[in-house]
Amino acid sequence: MRINMTRNKLAIFLIAVFLIGLAVIIYQGRPVKQMEPGGLEGDISAVAVDEISPIGDFYTLNQVASHDRSEDCWSAVGGAVYDLTTWIARHPGGARPIINMCGKDSTEAFNRQHGGSAIAQSSLILLKIGEID
Repeated sequence: MRINMTRNKLAIFLIAVFLIGLAVIIYQGRPVKQMEPGGLEGDISAVAVDEISPIGDFYTLNQVASHDRSEDCWSAVGGAVYDLTTWIARHPGGARPIINMCGKDSTEAFNRQHGGSAIAQSSLILLKIGEID
């Protein structure tokens, strides 16, 4: 009995370490927006809002649809918006399923493929940039 409890605790610990490690790897691959030469001195009124939006902003499906390429890939899943650009090359199932999600509401496809997978959900959450308005 005591050995089983120790094994269970070890298994839970190893799963937690794996998920944290996966989260760190995914987060480090996120693109960092670079400031234009001259910093904030230039006229920023021409910059699109979605180029400088922090996590937690709201986007329309039309805005998501304009990010429909592998070099600029956004997708909506479950009412949230995700920047999947950096995930394309790292997706364990290959690039094609992610490229097919670019610019779309992919809730159905994501749920069909991953169901309630905690690993898939934890990977996705790190790529969240906002919500559907």
